[in-house]
Amino acid sequence: MDQEQSSAPATGPDIEAVAGQPATYAATASPAVTMYTTSWCSDCVAAKRYLDAKGVSYVEVDIEHDEAAAQLVMELNQGRRSVPTLVTDSASASLSNFSIQKAQEFLRAAGLAR
Repeated sequence: MDQEQSSAPATGPDIEAVAGQPATYAATASPAVTMYTTSWCSDCVAAKRYLDAKGVSYVEVDIEHDEAAAQLVMELNQGRRSVPTLVTDSASASLSNFSIQKAQEFLRAAGLAR
């Protein structure tokens, strides 16, 4: 069973700056990021808060309830169930041992930092 959560509401069909947020980050009309998590993961909580603060929308998938998602996470992370793992059409990264620098690097690689 997937757990889905949409963060920050979108303001239009294209990527736009989010009011009240730094102009260097953008929100999208549909979730730009899939975040693979577990219920007990403190780094996942930190990553969600960071994306929320930056206005980046995401869908959350709990790998404890979705075996296919758990397999994907392991494929992306050399056999490790590393969470949070963030995925877009163009980038993926584990943000385990969360840091703002890791999150910023992911957003740049994913084309979500402006």
